[in-house]
Amino acid sequence: MNETTDVIEFLFCIWGSSSTDVFAAGFQGEMMHYDGKKWSSMASDVNNALRDSLGVSHIMDIWGQQCIGDVWGSSSSNIFATTVQDLILYYNGEKWSTINTGTEKEIMRIWGSSAYDIFAVGEDGIILHLEAN
Repeated sequence: MNETTDVIEFLFCIWGSSSTDVFAAGFQGEMMHYDGKKWSSMASDVNNALRDSLGVSHIMDIWGQQCIGDVWGSSSSNIFATTVQDLILYYNGEKWSTINTGTEKEIMRIWGSSAYDIFAVGEDGIILHLEAN
């Protein structure tokens, strides 16, 4: 079965917590959500290419634009994405927002052992430990 969206650009990555809760992301910050019946556009607060999901990524610039480096989530209402800049995106189940990391280093990968214990790594060996509550 083929599913279609209104997106005219590439979609590069996909992650989901179930077959009725799937996120796809791509060029120009396009973010889509699938509820088991249809795909809907979401605002991501980024204009750059969203390039990877769940830690399997290839970081590169695309035509001079930075890429999202990684996406990790513990559930459909607790998702983090690195921006290959100094910000991390966070999805709370309703909307995407940005987390200021307090560094000017590029953040490239993110992973967590639980919803409350997340690590991010990046440029010049930086390691961030986010303890969500």
